[in-house]
Amino acid sequence: MTLRLITVVFLGSFGLGAILAAPIPKGQRSGNQLCSELTREVNISAERGLLTQSEADKISARCYRLYGGKSNV
Repeated sequence: MTLRLITVVFLGSFGLGAILAAPIPKGQRSGNQLCSELTREVNISAERGLLTQSEADKISARCYRLYGGKSNV
């Protein structure tokens, strides 16, 4: 029983160490970068017929309105 407890504690601390040692992203996207990427993805969805172009434009415009940046729409 004690061996199990020691094993669980060791593996748990090892796992936690691995999670905390994970690389941190170099930077966050700006609002404009985020919305630009979103616009590209919703336009692809519109091309594939998953959204209408009007819906894609509204989603993109809302992103720019909420997260800043200059709208390309």
